[in-house]
Amino acid sequence: KYLGYVLLEDKIKESTYKAMKLLKKYKKIMLSGDSETVCKKVSEELGIDEYYAGLLPEEKMKILETIIKDGQTMFVGDGINDTLSISLADVSVSMGMRGSDATIEYSDIVISNDNLENVNTAFKFAYKTRKIIIQNLIGIMSLKIFFMILSIFGFVNMWLAIFSDVGL
Repeated sequence: KYLGYVLLEDKIKESTYKAMKLLKKYKKIMLSGDSETVCKKVSEELGIDEYYAGLLPEEKMKILETIIKDGQTMFVGDGINDTLSISLADVSVSMGMRGSDATIEYSDIVISNDNLENVNTAFKFAYKTRKIIIQNLIGIMSLKIFFMILSIFGFVNMWLAIFSDVGL
C-alpha cells in the first residue's frame, strides 16, 4: 500500500542569494548533475539565466567549451565531478571546505569558508591588482623614457640611462 514519499533537498544559503545579487551584471549558467526539477527550482530562486541538468563531468566540460567561445568564463565548483571544467575555465573557483582535493588543486581561487560572496571579493581584488599593475607599468616606462631622453641630449651620462632601463 503506497503511503507517500520523502523528499530531501539542500537549503540554499543566505550568502548564496547575496552573492547572486552582487554578480547580477554577469550572465550566470548552472551546469549540474542534479535533476531537471532541482535545477529549475534553484535557478529560479537564484536568478540564474540558464541551467543544464543531469550532466556527467564530460558533458559539463563540452557545454563549457561552447560557452568559452562566447567570451571569458568563470567556473565555480566544489566536487570531483567539476575538476575537468575547473581546469578548462579562464578563471576557476573552488570551495575549500567541501571541495575535493583535485578541484582545489586545479582552481585559480579557493574560497576557504565556502561563502560565495567571496567571489565578489575576488573580483574586487582582481580589479584593484590590475589597476596597480597598470600604474606601475606607466610609471616605470615613463621614468625609462625620461632618462633615455635626458641621455640623448647629454643631461645625464649613459650609465644612468642604462641603470634606469635595467635597474627599474
